[in-house]
Amino acid sequence: MVSMEMEREQAKKRRAPRNEEEDHPIPLTQGSVAQYFRGGGSPTISQERFDKLILNFIIQGLHPLHTVERPEYIDLFREILPSRHLMSRRTLERMLEDEYTSMKSTRSRILSKQNHVCTTTDAWSSNNRSFLGVTIHWINQETLRICSGASACRRIIGRRTYDVLAEMLEDVHRDFNIKDKVTVTTTDNVQRTIQDREEEDEEEEDTVFINVTDILNETEEDYSLPSHQRCACHTLNLVATRDIQSALAQSEAFKKVSRSTIGKCQALWNKQHRSTQASDIIKDKLGCQLIVPSPTRWNSTYHAMECLNTCILTKTQELQETCEKLLVTCFKAAELTFIQEYVQVMAPLAKALDILQFDKMAYA
Repeated sequence: MVSMEMEREQAKKRRAPRNEEEDHPIPLTQGSVAQYFRGGGSPTISQERFDKLILNFIIQGLHPLHTVERPEYIDLFREILPSRHLMSRRTLERMLEDEYTSMKSTRSRILSKQNHVCTTTDAWSSNNRSFLGVTIHWINQETLRICSGASACRRIIGRRTYDVLAEMLEDVHRDFNIKDKVTVTTTDNVQRTIQDREEEDEEEEDTVFINVTDILNETEEDYSLPSHQRCACHTLNLVATRDIQSALAQSEAFKKVSRSTIGKCQALWNKQHRSTQASDIIKDKLGCQLIVPSPTRWNSTYHAMECLNTCILTKTQELQETCEKLLVTCFKAAELTFIQEYVQVMAPLAKALDILQFDKMAYA
């Protein structure tokens, strides 16, 4: 009896009319971005918040101020946020000044609680204009972390003499009320040679670094600057780049293999740097681009040699074929060994530089 009742119920369900909505559910569609922002009710973002986001976009992206006047920019936000007012360039400039004032006030308030700070300073010229940059560093007493912040990037007007730089540095110290708190100012280490400057000009588009250390070594009674010290990282970098040259004079055999190896490496780096065709050949043969050293980048020579050493360990034949195709003299067995030993010897110095340059936990 129970089975007969169940069959009757199933038959009734089969004869019952079907709900069309069950057979044909309403399709789900994804609305456009504009529809999302234009949805009913109040705007999803306030005007103040919108302006702050635009300001942050300009600052963090280093975009020119005229970005807010570009037609594509205006069309974009008129489409997705028609209810929000787009700021003008003049408004952006005013907000930028207000943001700078607020940031400076916040930095000054933080520094007022510190007993001791140190600064770093450097100077350079580019496009026929000279600049002075100053950063401030202090130790958080609770976490023992190094805290840092940019304090100035100012034009140097006139000759780059002691009195000009000293006056600018004192002015920066006064601006942040740290004149009596600065324990030491760290400067560059050595005066660059003309050859270095020519290489930097090519690499950095006519940027020449100014030897602040030698200038500040002069003293005048009119100014009271904190003692300055040479950068320890720069000193260690010089050990790996300049002082190592003295080892060449101790062994003629070492000098010969060193110069021949570096010469072939430099030829490969130049080929990649100057020719897109050569760059494509290197990528096709080795599966990667070589790291090209830069005279203004610490550890760059080590990382470039380390990259070549990886190719030697994994793709020795492909590396030699690359040299043949680029018309570069192939590496000899002694030269391949030199690269491997160079990486092995320089690794501790490179790691030490990375540790010293680490900007958060160097004190700990």
